[in-house]
Amino acid sequence: MRTISQLPSIQGKIVFLRADFDVAVDPLGDVQEEFRIARQRPMIEHLLKAGARIVIGSHITGVSSFETIVNQLEHHLGL
Repeated sequence: MRTISQLPSIQGKIVFLRADFDVAVDPLGDVQEEFRIARQRPMIEHLLKAGARIVIGSHITGVSSFETIVNQLEHHLGL
């Protein structure tokens, strides 16, 4: 099996990234443990540097919106 670094150029390609963002969220919607979010950073940065456009797919239990996850992801990526 090839690794992502062995793939041909992904410049300008749309890449679907399946990520495990099922994290604990308190009643106010704040993420209690960001480990799973932080662990995606190297892959996302690699894809962005390679010029890919990223679509991230995930699920989360107990909340109806990914807004908090997006905010934490932006924080980890420095956006």
